[in-house]
This record gives sequence, structure tokens and C-alpha cells, in this order.
Amino acid sequence: MQNTLEKKSTILLSKSRFFLFRIVIYLLFMLIPMYIEKFEIISQTNLLGLSLFYITFSVMQWFLIGKEFDYRFKIFIRFNSSIERVVYRIYLGMILCMLIFNVLYILPLSMMKNFFWGFWIIFGLFHSWPTRGKIITESVSTHLYEYKFLDKFEKTIVVMTFLFFIFSIPAYSNFQNPFTLRLNYDPSELISSMYWNFLYVNYLPFNKHPELLGRLWNFHLYTINVGLFLAVYYVFLRYYFSRRLALLGVLVIISSWPFFKMMEFNLGILLHSGSYLLLIWSLILVYKSSTYRAGAFLGLMNLYVVISNREFLPIVVIGNLYLYYVFLNKKNIWYKKKLLKYCLTGMFLLVTVILTEHSNYSISSSNLLGPFSIFFKYLNTKAFYKISILGIFFMFFYFFKNKKFVNTLFFEKDITYLFILFFLLTFLFQSFNMIPLLNPFSYMWILPFFCLVPLEYLFNKMKAFRSNINLIYMFYILTVLLDSHFEVRVKLFFRNFILQ
Repeated sequence: MQNTLEKKSTILLSKSRFFLFRIVIYLLFMLIPMYIEKFEIISQTNLLGLSLFYITFSVMQWFLIGKEFDYRFKIFIRFNSSIERVVYRIYLGMILCMLIFNVLYILPLSMMKNFFWGFWIIFGLFHSWPTRGKIITESVSTHLYEYKFLDKFEKTIVVMTFLFFIFSIPAYSNFQNPFTLRLNYDPSELISSMYWNFLYVNYLPFNKHPELLGRLWNFHLYTINVGLFLAVYYVFLRYYFSRRLALLGVLVIISSWPFFKMMEFNLGILLHSGSYLLLIWSLILVYKSSTYRAGAFLGLMNLYVVISNREFLPIVVIGNLYLYYVFLNKKNIWYKKKLLKYCLTGMFLLVTVILTEHSNYSISSSNLLGPFSIFFKYLNTKAFYKISILGIFFMFFYFFKNKKFVNTLFFEKDITYLFILFFLLTFLFQSFNMIPLLNPFSYMWILPFFCLVPLEYLFNKMKAFRSNINLIYMFYILTVLLDSHFEVRVKLFFRNFILQ
């Protein structure tokens, strides 16, 4: 950084390289419609590559929008890890982009196209223009430096998670119309129309090809929802466990065979139930952020959770009340008012969504044994899940402040009680059949959490015996992989995307 002030500095070369790299990316993005028009028939492999490039480009722009929003409003949040900062900015940028695209959606199609391309041209020129600050702070290594400190076991788990993620892509639906796909993935119409409007505008260059558009929506629902869900689950686990165990928890989910079958059957389930975890993480992030300006993110996340599933409104209210009266009980009135002030925009939009879109909250006859039957059903789907029973007992003793567990499990009291609260709410709503408020997918991420509790306890007890810890860790990795059906996933992937 100091060398950039010298006369023989290479800053001009760095600026040129930065500008050309960004411009080439934006030009490739804008040439996609020409590529589609030239090749009327696109193979599955080319479609997969095209979809991956387009979605990766979108995610990069969401990150830059979130970063610019933080910079303009002087929001400086304390994060628990570098990955959490990336996930936070992607979600922030995606929600802001969703609001902008919903405004474009109300315009006539010709005007919508002009504003769509105008938006990306202006945004591309703004972020392609080289400055010293952008060159220093916008490199990938700056935001993913946590990867440098991974040991061999952790890097192995990251690679395996990535492979499972790639080979678990479900086959494209055969629907010719994306709106038919919408009804297929959301027959109960729980997802707000704002989400589907966002998808329509985001993939506007493909609107002349309904079949291709439907497949891109399908690919988006998997790549974005599953990818971000796993990332959020990792940063959520990092508040409770070590990095090694947090990575193992992500691998447990993506390698679960019921998880794969559920994604193959209906990708909309993850969007419904994944926002449940998203709400918990956002509440913890705002609590640990050390700034009232994080209220802006909280308001937008509340909006996104309700957009993903309108039936989650009671959960959002309960979570925000817990944040205000428990997390922030040591903060003064001035801090709380400032937090609410920054939260107002998102809350106003949330109320607008609730008032303009119909919702039905129904409570059927109670079934107190229902949650337990679902719990034991998923308990038997994976051998690793058996440890969760032991984890529940550990958490029970920790909750009642048993000194042996409190001194070994270094969980923060408030965020641990938050998780227990939402876990009990899951059972409560299931008992009263408040479906589709929650569905069985909620257990897919709750069970791995309890599985990691005994391991955390064991590893903390054996800190002095690192070699033994590595052997135990390797044993549990093998246990996770035993019933993952990885070879079946690879076979289905090649049949659906390579051999067609």
C-alpha cells in the first residue's frame, strides 16, 4: 500500500488490470442474449455452464451492492468470521436488488428491459472504475482469508462439501413455463410474489425462451437457496462450535440422503424452512454487531423471511421481541431507539407485504406426539444422527447450569437460550399442526446441531491429546460418508447433465 505513493509505483498497471478484468466480466454478461439467439438448441452441459456463470455474476453483484450500502451508510459490523461478512453482504445486496427489481417489474416490458440494462451498465461502470481503495479492499483473498488458516482435515471437508454440492444438483423440471414451475414448487402460495417478480426481472434476458427460463429458475432455486443455506448454517454453528466442527455440521447436512431426495422432490421446501434458520442467525448477528446501525439489516432480513414464507410472521415477532427484551436488556433506551429507527424501512415494507398479500393462519387439532414421530423418523435416516440424543441430554444439563457441562461447553448463555427457544417453538407449532408454518425439513439442520454438542464436549476435554482428536475426527467423517450414497449422486449427475 505504501509503494503506491512512490514515483515508480505499479499502481497504473494494477488499475488497468482491475478495469479490464471488470469490464470483460460485464461484457460477457451483456453478450449472453446474443449467445442464446445464435444457438437455438443449447446442450445440458452448456446450459449448466451458462447458468453457473450467470448466477455467479449475480452473486458477485449482490456482494458489491451490500458492500456499497455499508460504506454509504457507515455501517461497521463486528463479525464472527470472514465468511459471515461475505454471507451478510450477499444477503443484503440480494434483498436490495429484489426491491429494485420489483419496482422495475411494474413497468411495461420495453421500459423494463431498458432500465434493466441501464442499471447494469451504470453499476458496471461504477464498480469497474479503478481506485486505490477498490484494488486494495475488493480482492477475493481479502474477504476469504479464513480459508488460509484451515488445516488438512478442514480443507478436506471443504472439498468434500463442494463435491457433494455439485453432484447433488437435481434434474431440471420439464415444465415449459416458469409460472408452472412456481406453482409446482409453491402450491400453497406461501412465497410472496415479490420473490417471483425478482426472479423474472433477474433473468429477463431469457424471457423469450420459456423452457430455458424455467430451467434457470430451477437452477437458481438450488444454487442460491442451498448454497446460501449451507453458508448461513456454517456461520450459525461458528457461534457455538469450533471451525472444525462447524464444517463437519455442514457436511452432515449436504451428505444426508433425505436432504438430497427432498431437494429432488421440491426445492421450495428449503426456501420455506431455510428462512427459519436465517432469522435466528440475523438476530444473533445484530446482537453481536456492536452497532445500532445493524437495525437496517435486521429490518430487511425480517422482510425477506416473510417474503420467503408469509406464515413466519409470528416467528418474526417472537424473535424480535426476544432481541429487544433479552439480547438488548443491558442497552439504554437511546441505543434501542436508534436500532428501531434503522429497522423502520424494512418493517414498513414487511407490513405492506402482509397487508397486500393474503395469509391464512390455521391451528388444527393438536397432535402432541407428531413432532416426536417426525424426530425419530429422521433420526433413523443417518447413523450419525443417533448422537443427537446424547446432545439433547447435554444441552438439558447445560440449561440447568450443571457445572460440569457449563465449564466444558463454552456456549454463550443468551444465544444458547435463543436456540432452545426456537427449538421448543418448532415442537409447539408441530404439535398444533400449524402447517405449513414449519415442516419436517426443520429437523434437517436441528439434528446435526445436537450431534455436534457431544463432540464439542469431548474435544474440549481432550485438548492436550491433539493426535487422538484427529483420529476421532476422522472416524466421524467416515461415519458421515457411509450412508451418503455419493456414487448414486455422481451417476445421476452424469445422466442428467453430461450424457444427455
